[in-house]
Amino acid sequence: MRLTSLKSRLATVSASALAASARFAANGSGPPPSGLTATGCVFLDNLIVEATPLVAVPEAPEAGITGDYMSKVLDSAGTQIATVTGGRIHILGERPSDGHLMDHAKEDIALADGTIHAEGVFDLNILMDGGWQGLPLVGTSGRYRGMIGVEIFQAIELPVRFHEKIIMCSYRDLPTLITQLLH
Repeated sequence: MRLTSLKSRLATVSASALAASARFAANGSGPPPSGLTATGCVFLDNLIVEATPLVAVPEAPEAGITGDYMSKVLDSAGTQIATVTGGRIHILGERPSDGHLMDHAKEDIALADGTIHAEGVFDLNILMDGGWQGLPLVGTSGRYRGMIGVEIFQAIELPVRFHEKIIMCSYRDLPTLITQLLH
C-alpha cells in the first residue's frame, strides 16, 4: 500500500471516529452508549476530573479569555489514575449561527501506562448548561501510542469538577467502534 493511500485512509478513519463521537457529544445529549466493545480499544468510564485553575477564573466567560489548569483524574472509587498537565483553554469567540461561545482546549493526560494528548474546540454554552462535550485524543506514549480517540466530559461544578469518559482505539479497530456508535 502506498504511503499517500495509507495517510488518506487514516485521515478518513480518524474523521469518521470523531464524527461518530460527535453524535453523542456535540449536541450535549448524553454520553456514548454503554456496552461498546472493540478488541483494540481502551474504555475508561465513570471518571471524575478535579481541575485546579492556575489563574483567576472570571465569573462571566467572554471571547479572548485564556486560562491554564492542571487536573487529577479519579476512578469511580476515588483513586487518582491520571494527572493532566499543560491544560489551557482559550475562548475563541461566538459561533455566528447561534451565538454560543466556542472554546479551544488542550491538555496532556498522563496515566500509569502511557500518555494522551487532547486538543480541540467545544461549545462552552452546552457545557455550562450541563451537556456533554468532547475533544479528540491522540496517544503519545506507552499503551496509547498510535491510538486515537475521544474524551467526553460534563460539568459537575464549573470550572473545577467534571464527569469524564475516555475512549482510545487503534486505527485497525476504529471501524468496529464506529459501527457500534452509529447503531
